[in-house]
Amino acid sequence: MARIEMKRLLRLLTGTVLVLLALIILWRNETRFNLYRAAAATSEVASLDAVSSGSLISWTGPMDPGLTIPGEFIDRFNGFLAVSRKTDIYCWRRKTYSGRRGTIWDVWHGRVERKRGLLGRRYVWRLGWSTKLNNNRRNQEIERRCKPKEMLAAEYRIGALPIESRSIQFSGSHQAINPRSLRLSETGSQLGMAVRMPVFYLSKGEQDRAGDERVRYTGIVAPRVATYFGKLQAGRGVAHRFEPPAGLLYQIFADPGTLHLIVAGDRATALASLRLNGQMQTWTTRGLGTALFVLGVYVLIGWMTGFLFHLPTLRWVAESGRFVSALVIGLPVAILVMAAAYLIAHPWLLVVIAIGIAAAIGRLWWRARSSQQALQRDLTRQYGHPLEAGELKDLEFLQLAQLAISHEGIHQDESKVMRKWAKKHRWNQEKYDSMIARARDKHDKARSAPPSETQLCNLIRLAMADGTLAIHEMQSILKVSEQLGYDRRTIETIVKRLQRSTTGIIPRPTKKRRRPRNPLASAARRKK
Repeated sequence: MARIEMKRLLRLLTGTVLVLLALIILWRNETRFNLYRAAAATSEVASLDAVSSGSLISWTGPMDPGLTIPGEFIDRFNGFLAVSRKTDIYCWRRKTYSGRRGTIWDVWHGRVERKRGLLGRRYVWRLGWSTKLNNNRRNQEIERRCKPKEMLAAEYRIGALPIESRSIQFSGSHQAINPRSLRLSETGSQLGMAVRMPVFYLSKGEQDRAGDERVRYTGIVAPRVATYFGKLQAGRGVAHRFEPPAGLLYQIFADPGTLHLIVAGDRATALASLRLNGQMQTWTTRGLGTALFVLGVYVLIGWMTGFLFHLPTLRWVAESGRFVSALVIGLPVAILVMAAAYLIAHPWLLVVIAIGIAAAIGRLWWRARSSQQALQRDLTRQYGHPLEAGELKDLEFLQLAQLAISHEGIHQDESKVMRKWAKKHRWNQEKYDSMIARARDKHDKARSAPPSETQLCNLIRLAMADGTLAIHEMQSILKVSEQLGYDRRTIETIVKRLQRSTTGIIPRPTKKRRRPRNPLASAARRKK
């Protein structure tokens, strides 16, 4: 039982760490320093004499053909901007003991750890190549002599411009260096390094090869023509450090960028290369961050599947499967985080969106205002005087009640709708009864006057005259109109036409309620 609880706790911690790590990666990816934009903002110069100290420049020229990089175990590297030394060591590593065939030899030689670990597992020790020397009792007598290292030149030069190597960056990929093209230094020869293609090999002379090392070199080839982006100070190219904008989120996530860069080619070629590399890195990080976030959600769903079945609103998460649920939850959240970070990192875009939304709202308000004024002018001509707000509501209710009365009287559903309408406008029972009486009186006096279509049009005009068509007003109109054979689409068409014009062109109803058959009349017609 304790083992199961430990596994559940480990799953919870793993899922939480994955989700938080993915969110940080996605946010930093959208708010990080844009190297291409900073390089494009520099001034292209053709002469260093006319440039003031402290200016951000781009300088294009031939690369120094005598560029060399000193190596600790190699005499020197010629024709490389940067060299990376990668090393492996043959040492003891611990792996999980599975008990499968082939491990009896390990048990016989005492390589299986009898002590149980945190989750009740056993481990087996194996000799193998590793990039780091694991700190354990079996590796105590092993000494590592070759360590990984990044090597740079003491100074770079493009044409007449000397460039400091401190904080320098390069836009290019590392290529493997053939060890036969290199010459060992005195230190490398004393260690006993030898070429074993495709690496340098350092043997310690042990029978089981424990402690042996191998060294590989990769480097960025120096181009013939290069462009430097950075700051000119005292006649030299130095690093310029951009400070992030103010704000808590930038202080936590945004890294201050440094512009001190050498790129192959002229300025146009260099900028195109920077832009392409930046886009590839951004989209790759977006994909990896989203996948990591979905994986974290997948692990968390597996941890809480048991009690999700007891929550009606979240039961679908457990029933639809862990992977589908992780995609449904993880993808929208990851996209939302990226969008929020992108907008915060590009405030001008946020301003443009805000201006666009404000312009759209303003246009809608202007159209609604124009439609309201046109309807009010039309109603003023119809009734002979401007209508106040209270009078508008009275006339609207009268039209609504007359429509209901014109179709076989006011039924229970229609009465409920009109009482709800009256309650919304805070009418008491006396007011409601008097308005119903007025509607009945008007209907009795004008049975053959306006048809139902005209009344419906007039009702919608009265409802829209105050500039807003409330939800309860629309629901009341729809409920009563259904009794007359008008569906929702027809009512929406009337509203749209009234918004464009005050002529009140009414389409023919698309659906009429059929009258109930009279069996006696049908039998009489059949006899005839």
